[in-house]
Amino acid sequence: STQSRSSAASDVYKRQKLRKQGNIRKVHYEIVVTETKTGVVGKFIDILGYSFLLHSKPYDRHYLVYNKYKLAQWISKGAVLSKSLKKKLNI
Repeated sequence: STQSRSSAASDVYKRQKLRKQGNIRKVHYEIVVTETKTGVVGKFIDILGYSFLLHSKPYDRHYLVYNKYKLAQWISKGAVLSKSLKKKLNI
């Protein structure tokens, strides 16, 4: 039965996604690595960076700060980028 557990664990792959935090008016996102079966507010493996909105008149600007080395490292390990993260990174 130990072998069946390890094979089931290998079917779960890693995903890089945006995790929403903050409140309604001050939302920011963390770029995290999670397992695919983890929910929106579930556990994460690693934090790669964050995204936030800077309110300044006349324009509101989105900023994205992340570790390129860690991102590339997780992609090489087989982690998949979510659609929203690909859109933010312009990939």
